[in-house]
Amino acid sequence: MHGQPWYAWEWLYDVLIATIYQWLGLNGVVLFTGVVIAATFALVLRLALRRGGSLTVALILVLLTVGASTIHFFARPHVLSWLLTVIWLQLLDSSETASETAAHPERDRLFWLPVIMLLYVAST
Repeated sequence: MHGQPWYAWEWLYDVLIATIYQWLGLNGVVLFTGVVIAATFALVLRLALRRGGSLTVALILVLLTVGASTIHFFARPHVLSWLLTVIWLQLLDSSETASETAAHPERDRLFWLPVIMLLYVAST
């Protein structure tokens, strides 16, 4: 592709990782990626339990998911997209359950969906 234009689609992720690398080095990049992965699967477990899943079944399924996805545990933008997708789904789920009750404070969280989408587009 020599001579062809190059577009930095994941520019926000690149800026974030470069900043972490400047401050903490490669260990910081690995730590950040590990925290993002752990937060993603913790939120998936939380969402499954909030939806009424059994702790045992949800934990087994999340552990199987972690095992199946270990091939993708790299310091790459797709790891951040996993976390943003789960946060997106959490917000949608909380707004759905809020519409079934009389009070609707969780529905105000829907205003964060465009912000999360912009982060998703700029970072992955």
